[in-house]
Amino acid sequence: SISYSAKNIETNELVDLGKTDDTVEIVRGFNTKLLEGKWLLMAKGPQGSGELEITTKSGDRYLIPYAAEKADFSLKNYGPYQLGQKHSFLLELGKPMQENLTLTAELFPANATSSKDRIEHEYLIGVDKGIHEINFKSPSKAGKYKIIIGKGFEEQVASFDIEYVENAKPSIKIPNSVKPKEKFAYDLYGNWYRNNSLQIVKNGKKISDTWLQNTIEKDGTYLSAPDKDGTYDILLRYKDASGKNTTTTLAKLHVGETAKNDDISQADKLVFACQQESCTYDDKNTGLKGIPLLKGWAIEEPYFYATATGVTADIPTITFVNTKTKAWFILNPRQATDAMFDCTEFGKEGRLSNEEKVCIPRNIPDKALGNIVTQQENVEFWRTASYEEKEGSPSRISVGKVMSAEDIADFRKKMGLEK
Repeated sequence: SISYSAKNIETNELVDLGKTDDTVEIVRGFNTKLLEGKWLLMAKGPQGSGELEITTKSGDRYLIPYAAEKADFSLKNYGPYQLGQKHSFLLELGKPMQENLTLTAELFPANATSSKDRIEHEYLIGVDKGIHEINFKSPSKAGKYKIIIGKGFEEQVASFDIEYVENAKPSIKIPNSVKPKEKFAYDLYGNWYRNNSLQIVKNGKKISDTWLQNTIEKDGTYLSAPDKDGTYDILLRYKDASGKNTTTTLAKLHVGETAKNDDISQADKLVFACQQESCTYDDKNTGLKGIPLLKGWAIEEPYFYATATGVTADIPTITFVNTKTKAWFILNPRQATDAMFDCTEFGKEGRLSNEEKVCIPRNIPDKALGNIVTQQENVEFWRTASYEEKEGSPSRISVGKVMSAEDIADFRKKMGLEK
């Protein structure tokens, strides 16, 4: 539906020219009468607009260049992705596309310079608000790529960085506990394809088996909990790097009253939980020492990310979890998605690279905010003290106590760090 009007540039007189409904991409013209002079022709719809300056001349025909508003896209990035396997990518639209607008979602190498470099594509026609699934075949080599939304490489509306690796280990994020029959959100990483399936199993008996395509809703991806209390296994059935159908256990799902007695510190991924006022943790695998933890905080196994070519990151990736409030944050996430994280950078150079961030979840409960900020500050202090060196300053400090705001401010001042 488009409304047309004309504004006299000299007198500011405004004339209503009419309206067209159920329009297609090319709108048929209509006749109107305007006095001689300079006019601004305007076309306006709920999802676009256009205008054209003219000097009227009887019998002339004018084309108003109507353009749809840019769609608001984001990507739920569940990478790094398994090389050699087809993947589903979940685009999220903050507002609907114009019904007759056609855009293209395209997969390109990160260093692409033109549309000729395109690997795969899929059309988007009048897509509604919410999550929309697109499917791309895998590129031939591991590395960095990008998904571009637009009208070809030259007219981009949005661009998202992704990565393929030789061997992607699937993982999942779920609530620590759910109610029986409750619908709960999940995030699955590493191998997200519509024909993969998530299974809920107890004592070897399959309770449910759901294709990933059937878990997609307008605002996220969801599973349904079993109808009885207990602890269940969540399994993923997918194709591995060799193309073989594989089933792997991803996590424990705690359902109902029994979940209240399950301490998160017993989860498979957590290697240490602090039961005192404050603790430090030394990790043998990475050689990290003095990782600070406040009471009630636990730590997942730290690691240094390695690419398919064997290049290892020089800074660690660590997930911290509060065993009581369930708040959590990640130090140096490999790929932080808009859906999951709010990220803040730190370090003496104030770097903004993906590897130099502390990420915390959105919508933290007020009761958990103060504690998570203190824990995060301690981690920032330890990270800075351990890896950011300055002439005349110690190269490494192990933090073995709760650091006050004054302690941190004093240290930052000595190191010449910005707050």
